[in-house]
Amino acid sequence: MQPKRWIDYQDAFVKRSGFSRAISLSEALMLCDMQPCGRLHDGLDDAINTAKLIEMLESDPDYQIRNYEKELAISAEPLQFCMGDLFAGLSLSA
Repeated sequence: MQPKRWIDYQDAFVKRSGFSRAISLSEALMLCDMQPCGRLHDGLDDAINTAKLIEMLESDPDYQIRNYEKELAISAEPLQFCMGDLFAGLSLSA
């Protein structure tokens, strides 16, 4: 075996997509709008699905993987107030 020839494609996928965590094969297929072939977690079917995913991404280097982490961060509204604002002007006297 020649370890230098191995590519951790899960790591490559995460770097290319910009996710902050590891992505499962089923999630990677979904993010690339691909239907899984066969059953997930079956060795042969997972190998086929991985090969199809790699083939698609390598044949189109400009393909944009949907990153919902970024989409959620962009669409999230900043806080408009804090809890302290609710008590502004409150006078506590005994």
